[in-house]
Amino acid sequence: MTDQVFNLNWGSDLQFQFAWPNGAGSAADLTGYTISVLEYSAQLTGFIAAQIVNASTGVVQIDVQWDSSFPKNQTLKFRLQIQSGAYHDSTNELGIIYT
Repeated sequence: MTDQVFNLNWGSDLQFQFAWPNGAGSAADLTGYTISVLEYSAQLTGFIAAQIVNASTGVVQIDVQWDSSFPKNQTLKFRLQIQSGAYHDSTNELGIIYT
C-alpha cells in the first residue's frame, strides 16, 4: 500500500473500506485474523476503530469519529495491522487532515 492522506472538512467523520491485498494481486483471505490500529496520533485515542467486515474477501473498515479537539491543518497519523498467530502485516502510514 502507498501512503494515503484523507483531506476532510472540519466536523466530518471518516469511514472507508478496502480489500487487504495478498501480495499476489488479489484480496487476502483474513479468516482467523485480527486487525488493530497502531502508531496513531494521540489525538485519535478513543476516536478510531478498525474491523474486518468480510474475512473471506479481505474487506476491512476504518471508522474515525470527528472530535472538536482535533487540530486543523495538521496530519493525524495511523497505521493498520493484521495478525494471525505469529504472522503480522501492516499498512504504510495513513493520515487525516481536517480543514
